[in-house]
Amino acid sequence: MPITPLHFGINGTVSSVLSSRVDIISSILANILLDVQPFLVLFFGFKIELHGISHTLLFAAILCVLVFALYGIAVRKIFHVKKPVSAFIFGGVLGGILHIALDSFYHGDVKPFYPFSNINFAYFDVAYEIEILCLIGWVTFFAILFIWKVRRDG
Repeated sequence: MPITPLHFGINGTVSSVLSSRVDIISSILANILLDVQPFLVLFFGFKIELHGISHTLLFAAILCVLVFALYGIAVRKIFHVKKPVSAFIFGGVLGGILHIALDSFYHGDVKPFYPFSNINFAYFDVAYEIEILCLIGWVTFFAILFIWKVRRDG
């Protein structure tokens, strides 16, 4: 996806549906975390693969478990949040997996199953359709947030 924020709509929608078990912020932050490598390539000219290891399911899962376990512990301690650390981990891993899945359909160079396979079985050159799906995700996410607010405010 050329613009990381497009991912947030899908992640926000899925995470909000699972909100009792998933930290939405962790899910969204996972997208930023996984796009650090492409950011370094595009904006600083690093001579590494555009997506590379940061866009593999195995790496994303391991990284997100570690980062969001620490994030969850920190958030609970600093802000006295009662949500279990597992919600932060699950949110991060879910966000990471959704990110890799969307990018697998969008970018031919993503190798989601590396090191087990170098083939992207999901790439069908459907960039436009994925962008529309992500925009629909944003609309759905905002609709869910609006419904939550209306219910909360009475």
